[in-house]
Amino acid sequence: MRRNRIAEHYPSITPAHISRTIVEKSSRIAFLTTRFSTAIQYFARDCVHALKNLGYDARLIIEESSIAFNHEDIGFRCFGEFKPDIVFCIDNMRNVLSCIPEQAVFVCWIQDFMPELFSKACASKIGRLDFVMSLFYSGSELIELGYPSDRIIDAPIPVNPELYKKYDLTGEELELYSTDICYISNSGNMEVSLKKFMNYFKNFSNVSIWEKNFKNFADRIYNDIYNEKNDYCDIQLINNLLKKELEKSFFVLSQEAFAEIARFFIFDLISDMKKVVPLLWLHEKGYKMKLWGRPWPGHPILKKYAMGEAKNGETMSKILNASKISLGQNNAITLHPRLLEAILSESLYIGNNIPEKFDLASAGKYLNAGEDYVQFYGREDLYKKVDRYLADDGERKRIVKNGKEKILKSLTYEHLMKNVLKFIEEKLGR
Repeated sequence: MRRNRIAEHYPSITPAHISRTIVEKSSRIAFLTTRFSTAIQYFARDCVHALKNLGYDARLIIEESSIAFNHEDIGFRCFGEFKPDIVFCIDNMRNVLSCIPEQAVFVCWIQDFMPELFSKACASKIGRLDFVMSLFYSGSELIELGYPSDRIIDAPIPVNPELYKKYDLTGEELELYSTDICYISNSGNMEVSLKKFMNYFKNFSNVSIWEKNFKNFADRIYNDIYNEKNDYCDIQLINNLLKKELEKSFFVLSQEAFAEIARFFIFDLISDMKKVVPLLWLHEKGYKMKLWGRPWPGHPILKKYAMGEAKNGETMSKILNASKISLGQNNAITLHPRLLEAILSESLYIGNNIPEKFDLASAGKYLNAGEDYVQFYGREDLYKKVDRYLADDGERKRIVKNGKEKILKSLTYEHLMKNVLKFIEEKLGR
């Protein structure tokens, strides 16, 4: 019965029909997600909300499982009942979801460096009705792997201005949230990441030798970052260093295994190192700050600033409302969602600089550093800029106002969804 509903509906659907429904705003659009990441669920939720604001019939369908899709259940709830013309999914391609009818348009929004996505095998499976939204806006990495350039859509993670805005805070909220500097992140505990990383090697021989060597290797990298000897923005450099370290311990790994190890090492362990170092710099100068997120209550030094987790949306925006400065520290992109959320919540965003050739999603494409937000270049520059903008309320508010105006013109979910649908409509129309 379930299969009959799908079989009866989709054979009559054509690309030209879907193109017309986009123009007429009669498209049915589904966003599929698992419960693996709360952030991904929020991004999908905000996309669906934006599509509804634009006049489309959109639905968010969340898989009950935390990791994998139940294909039969999703197939029935999505395609048997709702019958979407267009399906979006974050970090999953069509081939992962066998329940998707071939006549439906499928859009994968790549937000993470998942090895299975950044592969020639994955690129070779892109079908005629498949599109890719890429957070890494140049798309060059995907094109080099064989993804068709005319199916790649620039797609930075935008912001929802209905959630991130100026709120009237109660006295209790002001007491709880007010600070000079806030930092919000659910990652940043290097010891936890190091333990997870080591667990990968449980099935290998000489694990004890490897653990000791690798701990020394990780300590060297951390000390380089802390003492500003190397910012480790060059992913290829890190890959080479990691490969040499593995060879010292006589590990022989397949290309796929090494790619998975390197991804974890760069985007988890080194990312955590780079998040914690500026906070330690600020701690050493005695700034008034509050840290929100899971890692901080367990940190041996920074736990004194820990405030618990910050609920996405209104609560997080209120935290930012009451913070003069929001600190940003990212490993590979400067155009991070926190930048946009902070500015719309009227908190000055001060984020780390990433050299242009290593910045995979540059804020500079949309905003100007120094005019719309602020970048810092190391410890002393961070101190200098924090001191300057804490002392000058007028200049701090002027920069926030500039950034807010630009974000509302081009970096909201409604702008993103409108641009993506226009891209698909024109492609299908041709």
